Formats: sequence, C-alpha cells, structure tokens
Amino acid sequence: SKVRIKYLTRDGSQHTVYKTVGSGSSFGANELQISAGLNDATEVLSIEVRWANGNIEYINYGPTPIEKLVVITEGVSSPEVKPVIPQLLIESAHHH
Repeated sequence: SKVRIKYLTRDGSQHTVYKTVGSGSSFGANELQISAGLNDATEVLSIEVRWANGNIEYINYGPTPIEKLVVITEGVSSPEVKPVIPQLLIESAHHH
C-alpha cells in the first residue's frame, strides 16, 4: 500500500510525505504500520491511501491530531485516533 500525507508547518508552508508499506518477503512479515515523522507539523490536511489491491481512498480529516496514532482500515469511512504510548528502551545488563 502507498500513503500520501499533506500537512502544514508552523510557518504556514505545505509539505507532502510519501510512504510505502507491504507485508514483507517470504522469510518474514512487516507490520502494516507507517510511522511518518512530520517534522514541525501543526496540521494534517489530508491522507491518501492506495491499498495493495489498487483501491484509492482519499481522506480529508481537516484538522487531524498531531502526535497521535491514526488507524486507517480499508473500507472503514472514519479513522480511529489513539494516544501514542511511549516505548521505553531498556539497556541489557549483559554486554559482549
């Protein structure tokens, strides 16, 4: 699947990020999740998804929460917005 995200930054300029996600190779699988760093974004204008089967879904959310997990499911008209839970990195006590 391919995703295009349009957003505004603090200075009012518009930017676009393109991301591609797939299920991986025959030896493993990738999560079907995209992490899009939007720098100093203040507002997400739109998200366009081209699903793996070729269907295109254009979603214009208007003001979309920044620093949230936005879950988009094919065939579902509105996204699910969840809080982002920080991942703690724990250093191993065993060193080589």
